[in-house]
Amino acid sequence: MTTDKHKALELLFRQHYTSLYHFAMRMVDDDEACRDLVGEAFRQAYDQLDSIPPERQKAYIFSLVRNKCIDYVRHLQARQRYAEYYEHTLARTNDNEAATLEELEAQLQQMRAIIDSDLTPRTRLVLERCYLHRKKYAEVAQELGISVSAVRKHIVAALKTLRAKMPKKSE
Repeated sequence: MTTDKHKALELLFRQHYTSLYHFAMRMVDDDEACRDLVGEAFRQAYDQLDSIPPERQKAYIFSLVRNKCIDYVRHLQARQRYAEYYEHTLARTNDNEAATLEELEAQLQQMRAIIDSDLTPRTRLVLERCYLHRKKYAEVAQELGISVSAVRKHIVAALKTLRAKMPKKSE
């Protein structure tokens, strides 16, 4: 049975890899990321291949690639929003007076204190893996045995807490 499964996946790969790659490129526009996303889709499809009728396998693998691309783009957007928030925080500090290294260090310590005291251990772990270790949501989800949606919810909760708890400077 396993060899039939390998053969079916190999056939699916040979028939559709190129079109899947180009499909992913329309959404992601990053050569290496597209190869990774298509490869991840095939790895995931391998586990489900026995339960999918052959006539639906092509549609299934395309939907996997589409969903992986969407997750990837959302992850990039979340990182961009976090970077913009961080830049905005620094800009506010610099508006009225030049921020000293000590002030910036104090802000970072405040952020770390909020992360350590106000976030649940699971949310803190997800935040650190996504932002400090630069892992994709899908990688973190797989490592922790949770869904990508759950990873997103942890990130949203962490950023919301940081925004609410960080002291605001008057402008």
